[in-house]
Amino acid sequence: MKIGEEKDGKRGADFSLRSTYTNAPANPQSAIGNPKSKIQNPKSGFTLAELLVAMALFAVLMSSVVLLFVGSIRSAKTGYQQIDAFDKARSALTVVQNDLVSGFTSHQSADLHSFYGTPIGMTFVGLVSSSTGSGNFNVARITYVVYNKVINKGILIDDTGDAYPYRFPEALENQIVGADGTPISLPGPDGTMKPMVDQLDAYPYPLLRYVEVGATDLNTFPIPWGASFTSGSMAMTYRAALNQLCDFDSEAKQLTEEQRERVWMATCEMWIRMLAGGDDTVPINYWKNPNLHPDLVNPVVDPTGYVVNPLDYMVADNILSTYPPNSVTANYSPGGRYVGDTYMEPLVADSSRNRQERPFCAMGFFDYDMDSSFTDKLDPIGNGKKIANAWWNDPRSNAVHAALANGATFQWDCFSKPDFGAAIWDPRLPQAVTMSFWLMFESPYPGAPDFKRHFSLQINIPAAYERSGE
Repeated sequence: MKIGEEKDGKRGADFSLRSTYTNAPANPQSAIGNPKSKIQNPKSGFTLAELLVAMALFAVLMSSVVLLFVGSIRSAKTGYQQIDAFDKARSALTVVQNDLVSGFTSHQSADLHSFYGTPIGMTFVGLVSSSTGSGNFNVARITYVVYNKVINKGILIDDTGDAYPYRFPEALENQIVGADGTPISLPGPDGTMKPMVDQLDAYPYPLLRYVEVGATDLNTFPIPWGASFTSGSMAMTYRAALNQLCDFDSEAKQLTEEQRERVWMATCEMWIRMLAGGDDTVPINYWKNPNLHPDLVNPVVDPTGYVVNPLDYMVADNILSTYPPNSVTANYSPGGRYVGDTYMEPLVADSSRNRQERPFCAMGFFDYDMDSSFTDKLDPIGNGKKIANAWWNDPRSNAVHAALANGATFQWDCFSKPDFGAAIWDPRLPQAVTMSFWLMFESPYPGAPDFKRHFSLQINIPAAYERSGE
């Protein structure tokens, strides 16, 4: 029994030993990775492959976020640019409209000689608010002109050789028409008919507003007629420049009615062109000539030659014209000819096609309309109710209307002198002025399209309308 007891004791001992490890895992190494286990593996971590995969996923995710963020910023800046362009256009149109609505006629000459307009500018008598802010208004002569120097980011590019780099390549489109005025179309690569167009380079110009408080007519301008100015190596008086425009002595005695009308027209024309920066016919830049600013004490000429900065009078910038400010060489093409979207050939440069030598050919920014009661006198063949400005050889003038009747193309002509062979017209205050222009702003991002938009507004002038029964 003792042996048996010993055997049972051993069995008991063996049993007790087995029961001690009953709750432990069969393999003690399996405790590794158990969060409740105190056994730690000193070699735990991520493998290199896992790290590379994680970094690749993170890079893809972050690149998407960055692209989305950059795209949002670009969209926001583009939106701000468009808002800025619309604000500038709306501000300019509003200022012009407010001035024109206040235009009025005089007691002496009614609506005659109270307004003079050209495609690049106009001058008239109106009302402007007092500078004191009291709500009062003053009579003033108001002149608008599109200045003939290129503007880039708020800076005038005055050197003739520097204007070309600041153009907008092929920014404006010109539909090619035949002799009968019908648009020309040619077969495209796919065989369908496509319009033929010229894509023309365009230059940005500023629009200026010049106000002379107290000036009540268009008969006297602050021009020292007896004083001299210098154009290149030539010196001449302002009176001599006016006589060249008139083709006779403007101070001669016993001028005919027609001659007096020419003198008035030439004086207004000279004033507008001077404020526009001058040209070959009127080589006078109002902003650079000290004689034209007698109110300035000891005028200071800045390094660019300006006595008065024209940009101080700017109401809008980046107004497009296909004409450069000065002559350019024939070494470049001013654009390209296309049939649809297919490029055909480069355009040939014309060195005289600029605002100095042929300012009359430049894109028109202002247009003027009259009531049908003046149609017989101003528009004998009934082609629109337009004011006929003989100085610009407007196609609506009597002489050119006769050519139009014979099939001539309807467009601004480019003569340097007016055709006074036509019947002299009465320069009246128009009943409507249409302002039309393209605005363009360079994209802030390389490769992105520039912002371009056309704006137009017809402004009615209440004082110009005839009242029935009067």
